[in-house]
Amino acid sequence: MRLLIANHIDAALLNQIDQRMFVHRMLWLSKPGDVIVLPCAPDLLFVEHVAKHIGFNPASLRFIDLSIFCEGDRLFQDDALTKTSVLDKLQEIANEITEILPLWPSPQVARMAQVTGLTSKLPGCLFFAQAGDEFSNSKANFRRISAGIGIMTASGAVCRTVQDAVQVSQQLLAENRAIVVKQSTNHAGAGNMLIVLQEEPEGFSGGFRYRVNLNGQLASLSELFDDKWGWASCNGTNSVTIEAFVENIGTVYAEFMVRDAMVDYIGSGTLCYKEGRLTTEAAPL
Repeated sequence: MRLLIANHIDAALLNQIDQRMFVHRMLWLSKPGDVIVLPCAPDLLFVEHVAKHIGFNPASLRFIDLSIFCEGDRLFQDDALTKTSVLDKLQEIANEITEILPLWPSPQVARMAQVTGLTSKLPGCLFFAQAGDEFSNSKANFRRISAGIGIMTASGAVCRTVQDAVQVSQQLLAENRAIVVKQSTNHAGAGNMLIVLQEEPEGFSGGFRYRVNLNGQLASLSELFDDKWGWASCNGTNSVTIEAFVENIGTVYAEFMVRDAMVDYIGSGTLCYKEGRLTTEAAPL
């Protein structure tokens, strides 16, 4: 029996209003006999739809509803996992659990596994207990590691101050028509700001929250970053990545399972955007 935690990105990394649509995706990973932890009561019609599509009896699933701990049912608050009544319920089935599979490997999920004696059932438990999710989800850390091992990335740099950001942006815009400013932990383009020097770049297919045209005025970068640095750095808590915008490219992703002994390729796909917003995910590529 597996324990599926239908949570989403930690609120400390990304502020959200309603996660219900996202967390119900966990049902697509379910198998007969699984126990699924949700921030709300499951949508039974959706449960039946998924079970019919996959090919098993939906009655074989068990659900734990955390809504009484989550200030309503819109958000999965991970600290609910360490509430005494929740831990007691999990302890009752701990001997049957063969694997813990969260949508987001938050520190609270790891601590829940430790308290219930299920550390070995959550891959990477000790790493995630020390906020490993923040480290591994960081675009800045991805760029740092890539540079260290020689993986090619777009021209740019990781910036820790407004002054760094202005200097790097000026250097990049001297050779490129546009740059992208990236929050460390946001996703699906929602953490991007596209800055265009004057002439619009060709073939832009990615996502962005802000799009700014400097009309050729590099001097306005200081004012722009003074205004947007709080957003870009999450009020100064994170580094900010600034890269040259690479023209005429598509947006693709690849997924891998990283194990102690090997790295397994899982699959890849494309992300399609309209006016800077993610509209379609196509998989496989």
